[in-house]
Amino acid sequence: MSAARENIAFSDNQGNTRRIISNSLALFLRMIFVTIVNIYSVRFVLKGLGVVDYGIFYAIMGVVLMGTFLIPVVSSSLQRFYSYSLGRKDEETLKSLFSISCNIVMALSVLILLVMEIVGLWYINNYLNIPADKAGMAIWVYQAAIVSFIFTIWLVPFTALIFSHEDMRIYAFLSCLDCALKFAAALMLLVVTHSALLWYSGALFLISLIMLVAYGMIAKRKYAECEYHLVTQKTLYVQVLSFSGWTLYGALAGTTMIQGSVMVLNFFFGPLANAAFAVANNLYNAFNSLANSIVLSFKPAMVKVYAEGNTTELGRLFYLNNKLMLYLLTAVSIPIIAEMRTVLSLWLGSYTEDMVVYCRLFIVYTICQVMHNPITTIMQSTGDIKAYFLFVETMMLLSLPINIGMFANGAPSYYLFVNIIMCCALSHIVRVVCLKRKMPAFSIKRYAKEVVVPGCLIVTLAFGVAYLVHHVIAHEYIRLATGIVSIPAILFSMFFLLGITTDERKGLVNVVKSKIGK
Repeated sequence: MSAARENIAFSDNQGNTRRIISNSLALFLRMIFVTIVNIYSVRFVLKGLGVVDYGIFYAIMGVVLMGTFLIPVVSSSLQRFYSYSLGRKDEETLKSLFSISCNIVMALSVLILLVMEIVGLWYINNYLNIPADKAGMAIWVYQAAIVSFIFTIWLVPFTALIFSHEDMRIYAFLSCLDCALKFAAALMLLVVTHSALLWYSGALFLISLIMLVAYGMIAKRKYAECEYHLVTQKTLYVQVLSFSGWTLYGALAGTTMIQGSVMVLNFFFGPLANAAFAVANNLYNAFNSLANSIVLSFKPAMVKVYAEGNTTELGRLFYLNNKLMLYLLTAVSIPIIAEMRTVLSLWLGSYTEDMVVYCRLFIVYTICQVMHNPITTIMQSTGDIKAYFLFVETMMLLSLPINIGMFANGAPSYYLFVNIIMCCALSHIVRVVCLKRKMPAFSIKRYAKEVVVPGCLIVTLAFGVAYLVHHVIAHEYIRLATGIVSIPAILFSMFFLLGITTDERKGLVNVVKSKIGK
C-alpha cells in the first residue's frame, strides 16, 4: 500500500509539473508575441501622436489606471476561491461564486464611474500639466479611457474562471488577439492626419468592447458554472469581500509605486518625464508578462494542493516557482540592461538619457517585485492575509510621500526608482518572516540556501559576462546579439547544474523526455 501511494503521489507530481510546463509554454509564447508587438506599437504610437500628445495620453491614462489595482485584487480573490473550490470539488460553491463575482464587479463599476467623473475629472482640470490648447481634447480622451477601463473590469469573472481551470491556452489566444488589434490601431495612426489622439482613444474603446464579448462567449460555452443566478448566501459574500479588502490594501501599494509615480513625475518634471516613464513602463509590462507566464501556471496548482492538504507538493511547487522566475527573468533582463542604448535605438530610433536610466531601474524593480509572488500565493491560499498585507504593504505605501519629499528638495527624477527598489527589497524580508510565522514548516535557512545564495552567485556571474561582452566587442549590434545568446545560455546551464536540487533536476528531465516522446 505504501509503494502504491508513493506511485500515485509521484504520478500526481509529474502531472502537476507537466501541466505547469505546458501552461508556461503557452503563456511564454504569448509573452513573446505580446512583447514584440507592444515594442513596435510604442514606436508607432509615439511617432503618430508626437512626444507631447504621447505624454498627455500617458498622463491621462495614469489617472484612469489608478483604478487598475482593483482588477488584480478582485481577480486574485476570485481565483483563490475558484481554485480552492475546484481542489475541494465543490461544484455548488463554484456556481455561486460566479454569480457573486458578477454582482461585485457591477457594483465596483458604478463606484469607479462616480469616483472617476468627480475626483478624476477635478484632478485633470486643476492639477494635470497639459498645454491649454489640448485641454478640451484631453477630456474626451479621459471619458473614452474610463469606459474602456470599466469593460476591462467586467472581464474579471471570466478571466478568473479561465485561470482557475488552468486553461492558459485560451487566455494566451485571447490576449494575443487583443494585442494584435491594438497594434493595428497603432499602425493606423500613421495615416490619421487629424485628431490622432482622439482617434486612438476611440479605437482602444472599441477593442475593449470586442474583448469583453469574446471572453464572455468562450467562458459561457466552456464552463458549466458560468451562469448567473441570484445568490443570497451572505457568508460567501463576506468571505470574498473580506479577502478582497486586504488584497485591496496590498494592491494600493503597487498602484502607489507605479501610477502614483506618474502623477508625481508630471507635477515636478512635466510631460517629457511622463513620456520617458511611459517608455520604461512598457518594458515593465513586458517583463511582468514574462513573470506572469510562470506565476499564472503555478498559482492555481499551488492553491489546489493547499486545499487538498498536500504540504509536501506545495513546498516543491513553491521553490520551483521561485527559481524559474528568478533565472528566466534575469536571463532576459541582463543583456537588455547592459545594452539598453542599443535596444532603445532599435526600438524607438531616438531616445533620451532619462529613458535609458528609467528602463534599467524599472527592470531591476520588476525582478524584485515579482519574487514576492510565490510567498503571496501561499499566504492567500491560507485565507488569513490580514496581518500579512498590513505589515508588508505599509512599507510600499510610504514610497509616495518619500518621493514627493525628495523631489521637493531637488532630487533628480531617477531617484523615484531607487526609492521603490529599496522599499521593495525591505518588504521582501518582511514577507519571508510572515510566511515563516504562518507556516512553521517553512525554513528560512532552506530558502536562503536554495534560492537566495545560488541566485546571487549565478546572477553576479552573468553580469560579469555581460560586462566583458560590453567592453570586448566594439560593434553594438554584434555585442547585443552576443549577449542575448551567451548570457541566457550561461544562466540556464548554471541553473540546471547549481540552481536546482537533484530531485528537481530529475523531474524536469523526465517531463522533457515525456514531451519529446510524444
